[in-house]
Amino acid sequence: EQTTRYIKFIKIAHQLHLLRNCNSCTAILGGLGSAAISRLKRFKNIPDKDQSKLDKLNDIYSPLNGYSNYRNLPKGTHCIPVIGVYLRDLTLTYDGNSKYLDD
Repeated sequence: EQTTRYIKFIKIAHQLHLLRNCNSCTAILGGLGSAAISRLKRFKNIPDKDQSKLDKLNDIYSPLNGYSNYRNLPKGTHCIPVIGVYLRDLTLTYDGNSKYLDD
């Protein structure tokens, strides 16, 4: 029963990605990758196609290299962006630049 729910959330995350709802997709991926869920040993029997979907989504929304894979997604259509990426950019911009100009 837990495995079927886990697979269902993988499919929901995949559909959210196809609908370009990136923020909700990353929220579900974060839940699936949490320590409490990943410690469960019942998820060894996931079908290969669902596991490959999960691996692909984790690769796309990986925070490595400043979310480079997410930033390289096609920008032609409207989407709900990952809010955390923009908040991270604002924080790094604020922290990385001085508040005063040298005279």
